[in-house]
Amino acid sequence: MLGMSCSTSNLLSHMREETGLSEEELPDDLAAFKLLDTGDKRAEKAFSDWCTNVATLIYNLTVILDIERAAIGGGISVQPRVVSGIREALATITRRLPPTFSSTITLPEVVRCHYGSEANQIGALNIFLEAQHQKD
Repeated sequence: MLGMSCSTSNLLSHMREETGLSEEELPDDLAAFKLLDTGDKRAEKAFSDWCTNVATLIYNLTVILDIERAAIGGGISVQPRVVSGIREALATITRRLPPTFSSTITLPEVVRCHYGSEANQIGALNIFLEAQHQKD
């Protein structure tokens, strides 16, 4: 499933496969972005593949739901190259489409989620509070 390939853990797994690094050598997203900052071509390929997966998912959602904005959240969203990489991948996908598709579909704005790495916790808290309110 495409959605499963869009997680940070999948990015790390793919980057480990591409670079041959172990989980100890590449333990988290901070280490991954440090590696990207060195210009490692294998890491860049893994990151580019991941951005293409995310952009494909956003494109598919746009076709189905006509979304206007895709907000990227989670800890990884603090890295400026995440949103820019997804935007570039989305533009590349669109250029490859027949003119019929690209002229009828308006691409969504891709932005960093306002709450960044806290987005998941705030969402979970909101669901909890709504459930508590419904019990009262």
